[in-house]
Amino acid sequence: MQRPTLIVPCTFALITLCALAPLTPAALAQEGDKNKEKRDSAREQEQRRQRHERRIRTLQRRLGLSEAQIEQLIELYEKTRTDGQALQQVEHQKFKELLTPDQQARQAAHEKRAEESRKRRAEYRKYWMARYMGLDPAKFLRSLSLTAEQEKTLRSVIDETNTAAIEKYNKLNKDARSNGGSSGGGRRGYRNGKDYIERYRKILDSGKKTARLAISSMLNEEQRRTFEALTQQTDDYVRKSRERQDKGRERSKRRAEERQAQSPEGRLANQVATAMKSLALPAEEAAVLEPLIEKIARHQAAGQRQLARLRSQLGKLSAGSGDTDALRKTVANLRKSQTQLSDKLKSMRVGLRELLTFEQEVKLIAHGILD
Repeated sequence: MQRPTLIVPCTFALITLCALAPLTPAALAQEGDKNKEKRDSAREQEQRRQRHERRIRTLQRRLGLSEAQIEQLIELYEKTRTDGQALQQVEHQKFKELLTPDQQARQAAHEKRAEESRKRRAEYRKYWMARYMGLDPAKFLRSLSLTAEQEKTLRSVIDETNTAAIEKYNKLNKDARSNGGSSGGGRRGYRNGKDYIERYRKILDSGKKTARLAISSMLNEEQRRTFEALTQQTDDYVRKSRERQDKGRERSKRRAEERQAQSPEGRLANQVATAMKSLALPAEEAAVLEPLIEKIARHQAAGQRQLARLRSQLGKLSAGSGDTDALRKTVANLRKSQTQLSDKLKSMRVGLRELLTFEQEVKLIAHGILD
C-alpha cells in the first residue's frame, strides 16, 4: 500500500518559515528603532503641548488675556507646531496682532527688560571665573575713573586671566573625573574632596595675584589706593566665605557619617569594628576572625529584621479583621523563622568559639556576637 504524501505538514512548515524569515536580528533591530521613534515622537509632542500650555499661562498672567485671545493663540500654536522657526516668531509677529494697545505696550516693556537681562547674563557668564577671583570689571569701572586706554587695558587683562583660569578649571575637573573623583556624594561629589578644593583655590589665587599686579601697574597713585581698598574688601569677603564653606563641608561630612552610622549597614559595621577593637588581635589573627564575626553579625541583623516584619504583620492582623487562619499562618511563620535563626546562629557560633580563648569569648558576648 502506497503511503500518503505529507503535503499539509510541509506546506505548514514552509508557511511558518516564510513568516519567520523577516524576523532576522537586523529586522528586529529595525522594528525596535521604529517603535522607539514612535515613542520619542509621542513624548516630544507631549512636551511641546506642555510648553505651549505653560507659555499661554504665563502670557495670560502677564497681559491679562481674554478667553477669545487665548483661543486665537492656541490656534496659532496648532498651525505652527511643526515649524520651529514659526513658533519662535509667534510672539513677535502674529501674536502682537491679537493684543490691545495697552497689552502691546506691556509686552514691549517686558521684551525690553528681557533683552537687558539677557545682556547682563551674557556679561556675567563671560567673566564668571574672574568674578570668583574678585576681578569684576564693572566694579572697577564704577570706582576707578579710568581713561579709555586704561579701560581697554583693564578689560584685556581680565579677559586673559579669565580665559586662562577657565582652561585650568576645566582641566582640573577632567583630571578629577578621570581619577575617580573624591568622596562627597552626588553627581559632582568629587568637587567636595580636600585635594580638589585646594587645587581650585590655587587657580583662583594665582590668577588673582597676576591680574592685580598688571592692573596696579597702569594706575596712578589715587587710583591705586582705591584699587587696593577694593581688593582688600574682596580678600576679606573671600576669607570669610571660605571659612563658611569649610565649616559647611565639615558639618555636612559629620551629618553624613551620622546618617551612615544610624543605617542598618552602618550599625552592623560599627558593631563589628567595636568587637574587633576590643579583641586587640594581631593582623594575622584579625584577618581570620573578622570575616567570621561579620558573618554572624550580618546574619543576626537580617534575621532580626525578618522577625520584626513578621511581628508587625501579626500586630496589624490582630488589630484588624482578626482572621484566624491568617493569624495562625503568621504565628507559624514567626516561630519557624525564630527556630531557623537560632539554629543557624548556633552552628556559626560553635565554629567561632573553637578559635577563641575564654577572655575573647567574654568580650564577644558583651558585644552581642556570641550568646
